[in-house]
Amino acid sequence: MKKILLYVLLLLLSPVVYGQQSNSTINNKERIINFHSYIIIDTTGIIHVTESIKVFATGHDIKRGIVRTIPTYRTDKNGKKKKINIDIVTVSCNGHKENYRTERAGDNIEIFIGNPKVYLELGIYEYVIAYESTGQIGFFDTFDEFYWNVTGNEWLFEIERASASIMLPNNIRNITTSCYTGNSGSTVKDCLSKETENKVYFETCRPLEAYQGLTVAVSFPRDIIKRPALLELFWRDSKSLLSAFFCLMVVGFFFYFNWRKFEKDPEKPAVVPTFKPPHGISPAAARYLFRRMSGNKGLTAALVEMAVKKAIRISYQKTKYVLIPIERKDNLTVEEKVIYDTLFTDDQSIAILHKNYKKIAKANSNLEKSLKTNWNLKEYFQVNLKLVVWGAVLSVILIALHFILFEVSWITGMLFFVLLI
Repeated sequence: MKKILLYVLLLLLSPVVYGQQSNSTINNKERIINFHSYIIIDTTGIIHVTESIKVFATGHDIKRGIVRTIPTYRTDKNGKKKKINIDIVTVSCNGHKENYRTERAGDNIEIFIGNPKVYLELGIYEYVIAYESTGQIGFFDTFDEFYWNVTGNEWLFEIERASASIMLPNNIRNITTSCYTGNSGSTVKDCLSKETENKVYFETCRPLEAYQGLTVAVSFPRDIIKRPALLELFWRDSKSLLSAFFCLMVVGFFFYFNWRKFEKDPEKPAVVPTFKPPHGISPAAARYLFRRMSGNKGLTAALVEMAVKKAIRISYQKTKYVLIPIERKDNLTVEEKVIYDTLFTDDQSIAILHKNYKKIAKANSNLEKSLKTNWNLKEYFQVNLKLVVWGAVLSVILIALHFILFEVSWITGMLFFVLLI
């Protein structure tokens, strides 16, 4: 009898248990449970945003924390991109201050929230991000507008509920509101809005799928928000470009004035064609002074000059050239004597063949050493290495300042670095 009662009890409880397990399985997917944004619009045009993002983490995508992506540009009434400033105030998780870092990703700023060394346990976490932003208000001829993507469209998972509370400056009337849900650019309006004096509340009517978001718009009479002056607008939209231009000008002037002072070549005299090197300068030395190196061409020129001076004879024999020693003349220059002593140690002819490359290479090397010893390039060329070093240091400092002040992305930064050097 007891066994029968036990079986009956198990049969009665099994649908409940199975239903709870099924329901738990459905709700255990990673998601944003609630996304609420509280926004205060100041008459100066600054907006203060506090976002509360409650998530359920399983460790699949939300492992150490979340990544919040916020646009840093908006499109104005003429379709042009306008720069937006984002200044993070605080970031917390479950009421405690949380680690975060920011990175530029194209036209967005990504806020990586969480400790990179700590993995989250299965459960619910509420992240709160407080930040300020300027440049968000659109100014039109007869009205002003606040157009805001509340959630962003970069989330990898569902948002069960999204909402936004917007506090406008006091005594605002004739408010017009609208909201949109779905993928970027969607005109679907699965959302509602409610106005109370100078407050507007928006909320989604259904969950948002991955890569879907909530966008709201509030328009109100013009001149309630202070309109920035043209110079202020120009500076806000162009300060990064102006900074880059200023850095380029500073480095450019530094190198230009030092070039004018130290590196400017003297005026060239009238060119008179000659058929011989200047007195005391051999063809090899002339090439060395002109190119600051000798190389194979310097050795070739020296050998031809030695043949002209009848110290050697150059003979073409059966598809190869042969160097035949005649006499170590006194009229040979120092470098030419070095070549003679290297190639003709045993007074034997030498063919220009691969098997003799070691001796020819040694002659070339000895020629280079002799030229360096007898012709000091510092007497003819001024290097000014200190100025180059100071210019490089100045460039690095300006690049670092530009990166820090304007949070330049690595792609833009690399382009700027290439232009600067």
